[in-house]
Amino acid sequence: MVKFVGKKAVVVGKGSLLLDLLNNGGDSSSLSSSSGLARLMVNDLTMNWPPNLRPFTSLLGLKEKSDDGGCSCLIIGVLMFLLLLLFLVSYAIHGFGRVSIQLFHEMIENGIKPNKSTFVSLLSACSISGMVDEGWEYFNSMKRDYGIDPGTEHFGCMLDLIGRSGNLDLAKHFIEEMPLVPTARIWGSLLSASRKANDIEFAEVASKHALSLEHDNTGCYILLSNMYAEAGRWADVEKIKTLKIQEGIAKTMGCSTVEKDYKVHRFVDQDGSNDQVNMINDVVDINTKMTAEDEDVYAPRITELRRTDLRRKKPNVPENHSVRLAISFGLISTELGSPVLVRKNVRICEACHNFEKRVSR
Repeated sequence: MVKFVGKKAVVVGKGSLLLDLLNNGGDSSSLSSSSGLARLMVNDLTMNWPPNLRPFTSLLGLKEKSDDGGCSCLIIGVLMFLLLLLFLVSYAIHGFGRVSIQLFHEMIENGIKPNKSTFVSLLSACSISGMVDEGWEYFNSMKRDYGIDPGTEHFGCMLDLIGRSGNLDLAKHFIEEMPLVPTARIWGSLLSASRKANDIEFAEVASKHALSLEHDNTGCYILLSNMYAEAGRWADVEKIKTLKIQEGIAKTMGCSTVEKDYKVHRFVDQDGSNDQVNMINDVVDINTKMTAEDEDVYAPRITELRRTDLRRKKPNVPENHSVRLAISFGLISTELGSPVLVRKNVRICEACHNFEKRVSR
């Protein structure tokens, strides 16, 4: 359906509706109406993300039946818009904040209006890159310059930005002053920031609010439990375990996957099922030594730790984690210089995250 927002017409509905309308415009008598519909689709593209790309294939078919240069330019413009957004998202994910900002300004200079998703990517890039001042500037410009009301995703990005700077008091104040009701995602961001700053008091506040909204949020239980363990508060660790049992929450088994020759290989912690297990373990050991990692990477973060507890934790030290096994398998299974893409279904631990960064250098 076509909905009017003020004086602006916007296409609203499923892609199949747009597809039917465009296909019905396949004869020469309807080409002009199809071009008009296409322009409505472009308007819609600036308001919704991700877009449904199937209707644009029908636009390509229309070009073959018409010498309408405007329609052709429209298709090129749409593709350029999508390409810029995809580049912006990609650079943001990998923390290239300056490049993301440059792409954003190129979009503006070329007359492309940013939408809510554009700002999510931009603010994420600022957060990952530690660009605090720039993040605040673009956040404040949303309503001021573009008439876009920040949503939960944007507040979440800003909370991540504040949390990475280590200012937990400002982060908590930011949540309290939000015009929106904080979601579990918002409180989870504060919990992650508390984990990074190793502040148990803030972590307890954040997890309490997050679990009141999502009682089955396993990530909150695990993060808080790990912080208690690192502080030597084993009684609190047992309380978390008991609470999980009472709530009927089962621990998600972490696994990492890597692809070789179009086949996905799956690894779990302490996995010995792969045919190349001995070589994989040798590569893990070599990489650990070459990256100058401490012999016992778990112990430095433990305080007030009893020897019995340390022995209990030792079998699943980071060297045995699935992500390292998957990385090592990928390294011995690919040509030199080829990228190794590893996916994990749960949060990666800090030690393995640092290991990944060192190996990638």
